[in-house]
Amino acid sequence: MKLRNRDKKSSVFWFVLGGVVVITSLRTGVGTLTSPGPGLLPLIGGLLMILLSLVIFLQAFSREAKESEQESVKIGNWRIWLVTLCLVFYAFTFNKLGFTIATFLFLGFLFQLLERKSWLMTGLTAAATILCVYLVFYVWLQVQLPRGFLGF
Repeated sequence: MKLRNRDKKSSVFWFVLGGVVVITSLRTGVGTLTSPGPGLLPLIGGLLMILLSLVIFLQAFSREAKESEQESVKIGNWRIWLVTLCLVFYAFTFNKLGFTIATFLFLGFLFQLLERKSWLMTGLTAAATILCVYLVFYVWLQVQLPRGFLGF
């Protein structure tokens, strides 16, 4: 019961925040798909926040919420703190180690923490994820990713 109330409150918070993002992005200028303005990406992000907050809000009232509450209690607070520490470590090492190494370590740790698969499967999944992100951002969108001290 307690988690349902938290889900309701947090979904209202994310709904309002998503609305603020949408309004701000519309004021900034969305542009078109062929000539996007600076507000297009925030608009999409804000709409996704609103949509996901509505889903969570509605799930808080359904019977599925009870099952998800039991699963979320099993995760434990220590994992939440480990993920937070991992994100802080990633933020501090991203430029020093470079995109490839920092992201591989970050994803490998998260995959082991949350899914407990074999190290081989963890490494392959992290490498495949990095490859997909690299192809989308570096090759397709031509975004400069930090190279780190090893040069990649």
